[in-house]
Amino acid sequence: MAPAILQAAREAREGLKLEEIKAHLLDLLSRTHFLGVLDTLDYVKRSGRLNGALALLGNTLVVKPILALKHGEIMPAGIARTRSAAYTRIARLIAAMGGIEQMIAGESSQGAGQQLREVLKAIYQGDIPLYQLGAVLATHTGPGTAAVAVVIKGR
Repeated sequence: MAPAILQAAREAREGLKLEEIKAHLLDLLSRTHFLGVLDTLDYVKRSGRLNGALALLGNTLVVKPILALKHGEIMPAGIARTRSAAYTRIARLIAAMGGIEQMIAGESSQGAGQQLREVLKAIYQGDIPLYQLGAVLATHTGPGTAAVAVVIKGR
């Protein structure tokens, strides 16, 4: 999967006009969905994005929160008792979205995303590249975070 910025650069080299590139990017981004699983709520609490009582409750119950990014906001998409169950839930959520055009996985620490990729292969036969999450995102989500970006096929 070529990230949006790489697609824009390729289209610019091919001579597409700025308005065409912008239209393609807006279309791509409108069909892109982000889902992730946190190993712990401690880092989200430290960053100020979750109050201490909710973090304590979540960590006490030993749950793996599933988060989605919608319209620039982080939203809960579910919870699971184990990492495996969370990955299975993510695969079901993605399968319900419709046809998949592209998929890319990310991890905050070595090995965190490999199991997610294996589960996603059951619903998507294409290549699923795995990248390290950026430092800021990894700092706010903590070690053990695994995420996926999915582009749903256009109509």
